[in-house]
Amino acid sequence: MSSPNNRINADGCFPLALTASASLVVFVSVSGGVGAARRIADMGIVPGTKIEVVSGGSQPGPVIIRVRGTKLVIGRGMARRIAVRPVRASEM
Repeated sequence: MSSPNNRINADGCFPLALTASASLVVFVSVSGGVGAARRIADMGIVPGTKIEVVSGGSQPGPVIIRVRGTKLVIGRGMARRIAVRPVRASEM
C-alpha cells in the first residue's frame, strides 16, 4: 500500500485501523518509510505475519492486536499505515 487510505485496494488489502475486533488478518506492508517499517519489524510483525485484532474497527483509541500470543498496542495513526488482508482458508 503506497499511501494510507480508508479503502480496500485492488489486492484486497486495507488499513489495520479499519479491521473489526476479533478478525484474523495477515500483515502485508507498512507505508511511511524505513523508520515505520523498522518499528513494526521490531514488534515481530513482518510480511505474512498473522494478526488477531483484539480491539479495533470503529472503537476509538489505539488498536490492540495479538501477534504470536503477545498483545501489542498500535496507535491509530500507525494502524492506518499498516496494510493487511484477510487470512485465506489455506493459511488457517
